[in-house]
Amino acid sequence: MMGTYVNTAAIIVGSLVGLVLRDRFPEKIKETVLHGVGLVTVFMGVQMALKTGNLLVMIFSVLVGSIIGESLDLDEALKKAANYVKTKTRSEESRYVEGLITAFLIFSIGSMAITGAIEDGINRNPSILYAKSILDFFMSMSLASVYGLGVI
Repeated sequence: MMGTYVNTAAIIVGSLVGLVLRDRFPEKIKETVLHGVGLVTVFMGVQMALKTGNLLVMIFSVLVGSIIGESLDLDEALKKAANYVKTKTRSEESRYVEGLITAFLIFSIGSMAITGAIEDGINRNPSILYAKSILDFFMSMSLASVYGLGVI
C-alpha cells in the first residue's frame, strides 16, 4: 500500500508545483518534460513486455480491452463524468475537463498503475509504483501548468 500513498502524494505535490509555477513555466520546458516522460514510459513498457512469458496473451488482452472500451464508449462516459465534476465544483477554468480526463487516463488507468498496484498489493513490492511516482510528479507538474486545477 505504501506505493499507492507515495504515488498519490507525488501527483498532488507535482500538480501544486505546476499550478504555482504555471506562469513561470516556459512552454519549451513543458513540452520537453512531456516528451521525456513519454520516452521513459515507452522504454519501461517495452522492457516489461519483453519480460512477459506469453506475448500472445498480452496482445490479446490489449486488443480485447480496446474493443471493449470502444464498444462501451468509455471516452464519452468519462467526459460526462468530468463535466459533472466541473459543474459541482463550479470551476471557471476552460480546460478543467480536458485536464481531469488527461490526468485520469495517465495516472489511474495506465499499465504502470495497474501492474504496480497489483505488484504492491500481492507481492508487497512497490518498486513499479515508486518509479511511476517519479514520472507522475513531473508529468502532473507539467499537466497542471497547462490544464490547471482539473489535474489534481
